[in-house]
Amino acid sequence: GTLIQIPYDFDLAGSTHARYRRTLTDSRLRQYSGYCRTSLESMDRAIDHVGALREEIVAEAFAVPATDSKALERRTEFVASYFEEAADKARLLDKFERSCLGKP
Repeated sequence: GTLIQIPYDFDLAGSTHARYRRTLTDSRLRQYSGYCRTSLESMDRAIDHVGALREEIVAEAFAVPATDSKALERRTEFVASYFEEAADKARLLDKFERSCLGKP
């Protein structure tokens, strides 16, 4: 099969203010901290691919059971906010490039 990079961590830890985070002071902060192994062209395509799945991704976030309506609202807003950030693709790509490790 084809591998597609996903330009976002959809594990929903940011929507729950996870206490197990270690490197970030804010678990809702989106910052790639992996290695620079993917070209910006590949990331650009991945952003487009994920963007095309926006409705399905937001629906999945909504479908996961929540403890209360406020938690559900926070989760769906957190996931939807990725797509708002990705609307400025050039800025998002720059953010990936600035934060990855081992730049050539």
